[in-house]
Amino acid sequence: MGKHYDHPLPKNEEARLDALHKYDIFDSLPEKSYENIAKLAAHICGVDKAIISFLNETSKWHKANYNIDTIEVPRGFAIFSRTILNIEPLVINDTLDNPETSSIGIVCNPPYVRFYAGVPLLTADNIALGTLCVVDSRPNALSAKQIDLLMMLGNQLLV
Repeated sequence: MGKHYDHPLPKNEEARLDALHKYDIFDSLPEKSYENIAKLAAHICGVDKAIISFLNETSKWHKANYNIDTIEVPRGFAIFSRTILNIEPLVINDTLDNPETSSIGIVCNPPYVRFYAGVPLLTADNIALGTLCVVDSRPNALSAKQIDLLMMLGNQLLV
């Protein structure tokens, strides 16, 4: 596997993990509504993959996937760790050109993510428990409208 990278921790990591455990969503059964949102996100953004995932102490777990087989990856294997640091979307048009993402496992290994756009899934207290992200195997860019629609879809989760 490619180089494993050190992931940053949110300042509110302890509260974030407490909230995640209260939601009792990690390792829960698949739900059609989550799968539909992932598929809609990919189509709205014109990319080939989408993921709704949550992050615990050690791993990123996929609640829903669109065109990705993986269910769970080590926390440091994902760009996701950076998305939950803020309440704003994170868009990386070319992951290989970004020094913070060029050595991350999901970039260096299958599915070879070259484009990433993610929005944090926030609780009512603005604690990021997970992300809705769209990814592609080639560099890409989103319009302001696509980012806004991705945020709207993300807001439908954790209600």
